Amino acid sequence: MAAGTRLLFRWALLLILLPAFAVRAEIYSWVDENGARHFSDNPPDYFADVHVAREIPHDKIADKNHADAHRQMMEEITAQRRLKRETAETEALKKRLEKAERQSKAAQKKAEEAMKAAAEAQATASEKQRYREIYVLPRWGIGPYPRNRVTTPPNGYTHPGTPRPY
Repeated sequence: MAAGTRLLFRWALLLILLPAFAVRAEIYSWVDENGARHFSDNPPDYFADVHVAREIPHDKIADKNHADAHRQMMEEITAQRRLKRETAETEALKKRLEKAERQSKAAQKKAEEAMKAAAEAQATASEKQRYREIYVLPRWGIGPYPRNRVTTPPNGYTHPGTPRPY
């Protein structure tokens, strides 16, 4: 480092640290003629009953107790918020459960109605089938067409499932 840079660094350090020493000041407290209490780091312009407040030394135990009380208060607030949120979630879940139960009952009712309609349709179909079996003759039972006659379609085409004539 050059000598000029070192000198500049020292002056900068001095300018940074100098205000730190001036920060420590006495605090003046007084009551004016109207009964108002004033606090200042400058004494009043006129002579009054001035009290100079001395700096109170740092109390680590009081700070620790204050920090513990603050932490405990924040934990209680967090617990209350969590309880409120969980209560709201529980209520929302209860409403969803009630809605799902209503939908389930409605779906069950529709399913029962569908089953009843299907049973009625099946009964009607079986009645129709019974009617056909009793009262309607099959096609091969009437007319000149024998039951096992093999016919060849036009143009020599035969269906793969059709047996060939001898």
